[in-house]
Amino acid sequence: MSPLQKSPSQYLRMHSNDPVEWSLWSRDLLELAQQSGRPIFLSSGYFSCHWCHVMQQESFKNSEIAQVINRTFLAVKIDRELSPLLDKELMDFTERTTGTAGWPLQVVITPDGTPLLGFIYLPPERFLSFLLNFESKWRSDSSALTKLAHSVVADLMNSSLPKKLHSENATEILTDADMLDGGFGEERKYPEHSRMQRSLDILQSVPSLTNREELKGELREFLELTLDSMAERGLHDTLDGGFFRYTIDPNWETPHFEKMLYDNAQLATLYLRAGAYFKSEKYSRVGVETLEFILRSMRNEDTLFISSISALNSEGEEGGYYLWDMEELNSLLGRDDAASTLPQNLWQQFKLLWMPNSVLTEGGLHLFMPLKATTVTDRVTQLNIFNKLRQARSKRSAPVDEKVLAGWNGLALTAYAELIVQSKNLVERGVISQEQAVLYRESGEIFANTLVDRFWNGVELYRLYQEGYKVEAAEEDYSQLSRGLEQWGLATGKSHFIDTAKSIRRVGANLQQDSMLRYKI
Repeated sequence: MSPLQKSPSQYLRMHSNDPVEWSLWSRDLLELAQQSGRPIFLSSGYFSCHWCHVMQQESFKNSEIAQVINRTFLAVKIDRELSPLLDKELMDFTERTTGTAGWPLQVVITPDGTPLLGFIYLPPERFLSFLLNFESKWRSDSSALTKLAHSVVADLMNSSLPKKLHSENATEILTDADMLDGGFGEERKYPEHSRMQRSLDILQSVPSLTNREELKGELREFLELTLDSMAERGLHDTLDGGFFRYTIDPNWETPHFEKMLYDNAQLATLYLRAGAYFKSEKYSRVGVETLEFILRSMRNEDTLFISSISALNSEGEEGGYYLWDMEELNSLLGRDDAASTLPQNLWQQFKLLWMPNSVLTEGGLHLFMPLKATTVTDRVTQLNIFNKLRQARSKRSAPVDEKVLAGWNGLALTAYAELIVQSKNLVERGVISQEQAVLYRESGEIFANTLVDRFWNGVELYRLYQEGYKVEAAEEDYSQLSRGLEQWGLATGKSHFIDTAKSIRRVGANLQQDSMLRYKI
């Protein structure tokens, strides 16, 4: 039986029937590599990753490819969400040696634990060619490849490290900024919430920009542009709420359809903060609606939040849960030549409100934020359209990754806390009702207590603790959960949450974690 079969990770269990003879990462595995002289082929991914599923079907279930991997390597499969330290080190290595990194991530490691080379998705023909070429070179001169790995790692460890995001100033942020569409980068667009939070911190820290009003104005303009683009274009799911992980284009139009808890929790906090700073009801509503999405679609029976919603639907189609075809829309909303007046009206309004805000992908039509209704009649019609589309979508299914991770839930608690801090102002502005404010506080209190009970035993923090499995917490779990508890304690006046946060932070400060790699930065 595959050692992956009983893993708490759905992603690892998914690979348990592959013809590749996967093992889990462990000291015993590394000792076996050293004793046998066999290199390690390590593959990292996660459940909601589309290309991880593609590579599994194309390559890891391919018997010819599996035979080469099995006879050449010790094959290791990790869930990057359960092994964040190891994954981060290998991501850093791959990005610094190739200029790019992502998932699925493949890294070849020498028997002594030194990364040799890394790469992301490859089509099966190229992947097989690489494996055969490596097999030949390893058999002919493994010592030369091992020396090469040591040399590459030595160069990396002696080179300068990238600047930490939390220390970026306004000029550095604007250097990378896209002033036409918002965000960062010229190809894919990710919601880089950490850099946007940093931008907001800088704007709120007035002394840091004293006598630099032009720079402050430019940063403010960029942040508003980015917030608008993310909320009004394809990154944002208008019907169900929440944000997708990224768009494959620089215009924020065509998303990669998975939804991650860590993205949505941090974006909820960002938009709530931005709503208060810019005095923008629109941003505040996006923040509240994003938190509502998390509560509605990602909360489990234990009042904790799952990790992600897959980019694939239950039939394995990317974006299939979210996309529409014209025939389906015609059927739902009525054609131009339909006999009924109401469907005609719905269809006409749909074309007016939605068609300019959509993009055609290979899988169907992806709908953006509709134009704002200007009359009560238009708003009623728009709500009718929303309801019909939501009802139709509710009959579909999207696979989810049910792992509950301490750190990511800590991010969600921080979003909760931000809403509670602002609740009086949000009620006064009509963004939420007083009844909603009370419910948020009550559910947040239950959530905070459940987090402490599940993951913290007074001396040790777990990253995952479910179904009898315990996974050691990573550095991010200590920082994210302690911050969430601290913010909740400050928001509610409950000092015991602040005390617990301090205890968790104190243990985390003394944390010594070893990935067992010879490469560390």
